[in-house]
This record gives sequence, structure tokens and C-alpha cells, in this order.
Amino acid sequence: MNGKRTITFLAALVLVVFLLISTTTAQAQKVVKWKWMTPLIRPSVQVSTYFEMCKRISERSGGRLVVEPFVFGEHPYKGSDMLGAVRDGLVQMGNTEDVYISSVEPALSIMMVPFMYKSIDHAKKVLEKMIPEVLEPLLNEKYNATLVTNLLITGECVHAKSLLDSFEALKGQKIRVWGKETGDTISLLGGTPVTVAYGELYTAIQRGTINGAMTSMDGAYSSKIHEVAKYVTWWDFAFPWEFTFVNRDALKKLPPDVQKIIFEEGKRCSKIIQRLYETRSPEMLVEVMQKYGVTATALSPEMLKQIQQKIRPVWDDWAKRAGKWGAKALKVYDEVTTSLE
Repeated sequence: MNGKRTITFLAALVLVVFLLISTTTAQAQKVVKWKWMTPLIRPSVQVSTYFEMCKRISERSGGRLVVEPFVFGEHPYKGSDMLGAVRDGLVQMGNTEDVYISSVEPALSIMMVPFMYKSIDHAKKVLEKMIPEVLEPLLNEKYNATLVTNLLITGECVHAKSLLDSFEALKGQKIRVWGKETGDTISLLGGTPVTVAYGELYTAIQRGTINGAMTSMDGAYSSKIHEVAKYVTWWDFAFPWEFTFVNRDALKKLPPDVQKIIFEEGKRCSKIIQRLYETRSPEMLVEVMQKYGVTATALSPEMLKQIQQKIRPVWDDWAKRAGKWGAKALKVYDEVTTSLE
């Protein structure tokens, strides 16, 4: 009788252990699915690297977290919608650029305020301090989000039918702008700001609707506008901030090791794209000079200084619209800039 009881007890114990192992295994293999969304189009030079980031997160997590990427046209959100979509948990990981959200959250567009930065190195130093002191806290407080990738877009130029390296040359020129800051800048420099959709730049310059366009070297190269705009004035008027951010509630639900993987892959992705931007922009300029006979020049130090003096009202207006966060951002900017002088 005791032998039967022993066998029954052992059988029950084995069953319990089996159920515990099965439950633990099932929990360990539970798949969480996330969406990564961007307003960028698929052909954009950096998109393939973002796709690789999503893939590496999925693979390194052992399939516990699967991140599916979506580009413009594959989801319903515009660049300006992305902050709210992540905050409300409609998207777990959002990607955008400050040029899209400057009207929604001006303080996040500190890196695109025209002519604030002397070089990409200056901009990088400012961003490095700006992230922990302004940008990350703002996203935490207002959008329930935290940053995963950070990088600066380089090669912001004016692509036109003539060189625009003096106030005389700018006078009366109809220049395509994006956002209030760039529009006010062109007005203060004597030109006429015009809003034209990115996809219509080529035909607008070709038909004379505009004389030129403010955009990145990558944007101009991709749209082939140098077939009709034979002059590039390398203003480097801004270094727009491009970033990926994640919903904090969604992040907290993941195991610590998976959270770590997300941030590691985000850092890796940022370095790759930043290097790509910095090397590819000048290479693109050389290519269009050779292919289309483009003439290029930069602003003289004297011209740059005069421009900064003329457009100071643009900085002041931005600061007013950005409120307390804008004041904090300007404080960081001044501290970094002073330390580099």
C-alpha cells in the first residue's frame, strides 16, 4: 500500500514539475510585437539602417520582441503626428525629424534654428549636453517617451539658379523654405520665402516658380534638382535632429535584457547613420559638380557673421514659442558655445 502511495506521489510530483517547466518555457517564448514608424520614404539613405536595427533587435532578443518597421505611405501618421502617436501608445517606436515637429513642440527643434552652429562638431557638442538636460526630460514629461537613436543631418544648402553668397544676390530671390524659422530667415536676408512640397521642387525650379530651395544635400541629390539648379551655396544653416523614441510604458513591460538590447542597437544605428551623413553629403556635392556641371561655394566668415546678426530676431522668436524648455535649451547652447571659444 505504501509503495502505491509513493508511486502516486512521485507521479504527481513529476506532473507538477512538468507543468511548471511548460509554463516557464511558454512565458520565456512569449512574443511581443512592436511597430517602428517613420515619416521618411523607403529610398531615403538612412532607412535601410533603421530596418537593420529593427531586425537586429528581433534577432538578439531571440524572437521575444519582434519590431516591424513601417515607412511613409504604410501608416497613417505624418511627421508631426509621431510624438502623439508614441505618447498614446499607438506606436511603440517612432522616428521623426525636428523639421516636422517644430510647430508642435518648438523646444525640440533647437538644432534646426538657423545659423546657430558654426560646424557639425559644434552642433554635436551642443546635442551631447542637450539630450540629458533638455530633450530627454521634455520627452519623458510630456510624451511618456525615451530616446533610442540620435543623429544630426548635415549638408544643409541652398540649391538655386545662381550663387546666393551675398545680400545682393539674395535680394528678391524666391526660395523654398520649411518651417517658420527658415521662412523668417529668408525674409530678413532680403529674399522671398515660398512653401513648396518636397516632391515638387524639381518642377518649381524648372518653371521658375522659385529660384532655389533650402534643403539638405541628400534631399537635393535624391530629387535630382541639380539638373535644373546649377548652383549650390553651402550655407550649413542648420543641423536638424533626427531621432527615434520609445513609449516608456511599452518599454517597462519588457525584460531588462531586452531593454538593454534596444538601447545598444539604437546607439549602433545612430553611429552608422551619422557617419553616413557626414561622408555622403560632400561626396554627393562632388558627384553633382562632375555630372551636372554644378558650381559650388560657401559663405565667407564675414558674411556668416552678418547673417547671424541680421537674423537674431528669429532666435528670439523661437525662444518665446519654446517657453521654459526653450530657455533651458538656450542656456545649454550658451554654456557649450562659451566653453568652445
